[in-house]
Amino acid sequence: MKSLDTLGIESTGTQLDFFIPPEADLFAGRFFKENQLNDKKLIVSISPTSRRNFNRWSLERYAQLSDWLILKFNAQVILVWGPDERCVVEEVSNRMKEKPVISQETKNLFELGAIIRKCDLHMGNDNGTKHIAVALGKPTITIYGPHDPVSWTYPDSTRHRFLKAEVDCPDCDQMKHKCSKLTCLDKITVEEV
Repeated sequence: MKSLDTLGIESTGTQLDFFIPPEADLFAGRFFKENQLNDKKLIVSISPTSRRNFNRWSLERYAQLSDWLILKFNAQVILVWGPDERCVVEEVSNRMKEKPVISQETKNLFELGAIIRKCDLHMGNDNGTKHIAVALGKPTITIYGPHDPVSWTYPDSTRHRFLKAEVDCPDCDQMKHKCSKLTCLDKITVEEV
């Protein structure tokens, strides 16, 4: 931050910003209307996807978590996804007893952000969608595999929580790309989340 001071640029903190253009807001408004999402109820976006195998919590557990949110809190659950990930959220939906909403395909990150901005909470794996939620000021609960959550979690424990199981994997940092058994994720239960 000192280097910015010498340029006359004041640092006001580490808060992230993500600005949504009006056309993305219109997209999200139509999506919420078409799916009869009621802003008087708890609305939770859930991202069960990740491009990295070692960041993926069980789809069965995401289904159980989503059912629990709907039954316990009368929540409206939106399963969000990115390119080539629709089959993942459909798999979660197929495993559920209750009915979630599956987000539409978004043309860009602004449309995804506009959907998340209308939600009350974001839950999911350690992925880019979580970072968008943080930048939008949404509370988050993130499920971590072998990555260090301290490095990837915005420093506000009142709004951003994470779960990471303590496991004794030798040389985890070097092996995570080759993990055949994800003990760190398997140990995290629906009840804990």
